[in-house]
Amino acid sequence: MKIREYTEGTYAFQVYFQRLNDTMLIAIPDQFWSVEVAIDLTRSEINDTLLMQFFTFNDEEEAQKLANVVTNWFETILKEND
Repeated sequence: MKIREYTEGTYAFQVYFQRLNDTMLIAIPDQFWSVEVAIDLTRSEINDTLLMQFFTFNDEEEAQKLANVVTNWFETILKEND
């Protein structure tokens, strides 16, 4: 499991990543949120998936920032595990 700290403006929480075979479980316990994302998606598809998820509990600007950051972490973690 990998953990990253997200701090942006008034937001501060941890994002957890756990690889499960062909998917990555991403969780933000402080917001009672998690999602499984297939690891074979393109960067754009990962970002779009996360954006739609984050948009349910953030405004559009914050959802986009968070989706971009988490997508970068997702890719970095996959590369570290290869």
